[in-house]
Amino acid sequence: MHQRTHGTKHLHHPVVGALDVQFETMTLPGDLSQVLYLYTVEPGSASAEALALLASWTQSSPAGAHRVHRQDTP
Repeated sequence: MHQRTHGTKHLHHPVVGALDVQFETMTLPGDLSQVLYLYTVEPGSASAEALALLASWTQSSPAGAHRVHRQDTP
């Protein structure tokens, strides 16, 4: 049985659209039943920009940005 160990996957995300992602699979030397999958995009490509946009949605706000400051009323 022949398995692909590298190539390009063409994906479609419902928000950012088409993504071209390169992949490589590596069998771990200590355990042949475990496989490491590595996915990358070409730097500066439309796919890289789309992934950066998606990643920006998961970034935390600066500490305390959502705190409500109350002033005590006399």
